Order: sequence, then structure tokens, then C-alpha cells
Amino acid sequence: MIKLDLIRFLLCLACVCFSCFQKPPPPIEIKQPEISEIDRVHYGEYCARAGDCIACHTPAEARPFSGGRPFDLPFGKIYSTNITPDLETGIGSYTLHDFENALQKGIAKDAHNLYPVMPYTSYVRILPDDLFSLYIYFMKGVSPVRNAVSKPRLNFPLGMRCLMTEWNALYFTKSKFSSNPGKSAGWNRGAYLVQAVCHCGECHTPRGMAYQLKARSEKDGGRYLAGAVLDNWNATSLAGDSLSGLGAWSKEEIAEFLKSGRTDRVAAAGPMAEVVEKSTQFLNDQDLLAVAGRLKCTT
Repeated sequence: MIKLDLIRFLLCLACVCFSCFQKPPPPIEIKQPEISEIDRVHYGEYCARAGDCIACHTPAEARPFSGGRPFDLPFGKIYSTNITPDLETGIGSYTLHDFENALQKGIAKDAHNLYPVMPYTSYVRILPDDLFSLYIYFMKGVSPVRNAVSKPRLNFPLGMRCLMTEWNALYFTKSKFSSNPGKSAGWNRGAYLVQAVCHCGECHTPRGMAYQLKARSEKDGGRYLAGAVLDNWNATSLAGDSLSGLGAWSKEEIAEFLKSGRTDRVAAAGPMAEVVEKSTQFLNDQDLLAVAGRLKCTT
């Protein structure tokens, strides 16, 4: 399977000259409910907390979302983007259309491709209203910071961003989130948070040789949330029906772990401790139980 992935990826190199001229896709109309801007900013902040944006886009002791946090990968080093509304070094000039392209298509304002360290492969499932709320929050609720981020340092030929067009063609599924009519509203809310906003699979699902996730949702089989290695830490299986995962945990235990980082069974450590500190502890109780219900596969 690894050899097949490698062969497919190498074959795509022949198409590089065509992909380098990619243009951003046309805008998608997003109709917004009538709520006040301040409420929109507050809800956008909640979505940003759920998405743990601050962890990846804020280096140690830096101002929030100013970018530059390094990520050491098997094929080089990438630095996170400045996502403050600074006009020169951040996303201050982004329109809603530009923002949507970046979050859900992996295409920056100047049309260059983002690398999948940015979880656009999961964010593609974020609902339009949540996307708009995130945009308003980053434009109105975040202070601009002037910080020019270092360029990626990737092994040749992976430093050629236009190759990402071929990677996307092979591995990026642009399907939106769809509710399961056979499940409750709470289960579907949990599934949406797990698959999209909280993007749990980005860390807890194994990846192939080309850094592609081997599964995107439970529809792709048992590899989804089956556990993976992240920064030399074991991102454990989140399978709720398996004793190797969360099978022995109750919904309440899972919710408590996400809220406080500990239960009578275990305490969070490594990257998961940071997730609790900067993200999941801020989820309301209803959403925590919804996520727990989805992970336990209960209705």
C-alpha cells in the first residue's frame, strides 16, 4: 500500500507545469443569520477555541495568533501563518471569500497552496455560519500583530507548492459534513465537532507515506481515529467500541477529561495536555457530552 501511494504521488510530478498556474476557485455565497456583530465575534471566538487555532498559530511567549510556530516534519520544517488582521504580514486584507479558500480549500489569498499541516482537509466540513463567525472574530476580535513568518524549509521537491495541487487531487476529499438521520441531534453535533471544528482525526488517525490521512470519517472504516504517532507521542485510539480505545470509558469520563485533562484513569500529557489547556476546556458542557457521545458511538 505504501509503494502504491508513492507511485501515485510520483506520477503526479508530470503534471506540475499545469498546476503552477492554479487560480483560486470562485466564491460560494454564504447567507448569514441576523445576529449582532458582538455576538458573532463571541461565537467566532468559541469556534476558534474549539478548533485550537491559538495553539498552532502562537509560538511560546508570542502574541496570540501571530504565527511562526515551527513544525518539524519527516520531510522538513513548516512555520504556522500569522492569522491576525495585520494588513502586511497577517490576513487583514482577506475577504470572506479568501478566508473560505484558505480554511476549506487550502489556497491562500495569493493563490499559493497551503500544506496539509493546516487542517483544511477537516475544516472543509465546517458549516457556513461557523465559517463566517470565525472570519468576523479574526477580523474584529483579534489584535493585529506585525510578524513576518519564516518560509517553509522542505526537502526537494516538496518545497514546490504547486505539487500540492496534485496531492489535493489524490487525497483531499471536498465532501461537506452531513448529518446522520438515524442518530440524535446530540450525536450529530458531536460528529460535526469531531470531524470538522475540533478535527480530532488530524492527530488520532494514521497517515500514509504522502502525509495523507488514511480515513476521514467512520464511513472510511476502522482506521478513522484508530490512533497515530504525533511528535514522538502516541495519539491513542479514540474508538469508543474497543477496549483498546475508549470502550471502558463512560461519556461522563470522556467529557471530564476534555474539560479538566484528568480522570481517575489518566491525566493528559504532551500535545493532548495543550489541547485541553487551550481548546477543549472552553467547550460548554453540552458540546463536551456531544463529543463524548460521538466517540462512544451512542445515540
